[in-house]
Amino acid sequence: GEDGTKPCLATPDPEAVTVRDPAPAEDKAGGGKRRRGGERSYRYNRVLGPEASQEDVYRLVRPLVLSTVKGYNATVFAYGHTGSGKTHTMAG
Repeated sequence: GEDGTKPCLATPDPEAVTVRDPAPAEDKAGGGKRRRGGERSYRYNRVLGPEASQEDVYRLVRPLVLSTVKGYNATVFAYGHTGSGKTHTMAG
């Protein structure tokens, strides 16, 4: 970020999300420190980063919505901070 911090999520390619855990945390059960820092990557069929517009989202999920009308199942996972516009984007 502008303040020198790194974001905790990155979208390195259209099918991956990288989660960064910047600091160790207390391990309450063991009474000591548990090393958590580092990165983990997760793969999905498609990932849209924070720069994606509502139109981008619409183009991606439209076929999924149409398939549900035909009786198929579909899942759209939206992640973000409270107030970041997830519901507004999904509701259009």
